[in-house]
Amino acid sequence: MERIKNYFRGWSGARIFRVALAGAFGISYYYTQDTLYLVLAILFAIQALFNLTCPGGSCRTNTQSDNKPTVDVDEYKPKE
Repeated sequence: MERIKNYFRGWSGARIFRVALAGAFGISYYYTQDTLYLVLAILFAIQALFNLTCPGGSCRTNTQSDNKPTVDVDEYKPKE
């Protein structure tokens, strides 16, 4: 039971949102029998359960505080 609690403790808001979307599309499929809803429900469920999103973490939003971009500005000296 402790392993299950630790597994869900690491979930972010985005993963919970994907589970909610999977549920909503699953319910839509149940009522309409439209295959598109089933495909979307499976897609979002797999993404949420296995935490599959952007390849290589390219969609990562939480940045470290020490990775602030710096801009070096040189003094402009016009030619005479």
